[in-house]
Amino acid sequence: MNKEIIAQVAFKGAIECVVNGKAELDQVKELTKKFTQFICDEVGEEPKFKSSNSGSGGGSNPMTQPQKNLLNRLITENGLDLDISNFTVSQASNKIEELIGDTKK
Repeated sequence: MNKEIIAQVAFKGAIECVVNGKAELDQVKELTKKFTQFICDEVGEEPKFKSSNSGSGGGSNPMTQPQKNLLNRLITENGLDLDISNFTVSQASNKIEELIGDTKK
């Protein structure tokens, strides 16, 4: 199984936790790592994390609704004017990670 896909699934799970109020925004990276490790253990894969800007996973697929919801929240919290209507899964993931880093400052 492709490790990048596993990490993307784990990231989506972490985003779902935040969107549904089960986790805080600053927990996304840690939850993603934990979920990835859990899935890899279950399927017998060894997780390896690439740079957050690798753009792997999702390709040209449109962003998910949870990604859109979280991005809109982050954009509002950061006072940005950003058109995300045509974001892919990868673009949304990268922008979420960037904006999560901005909210920690």
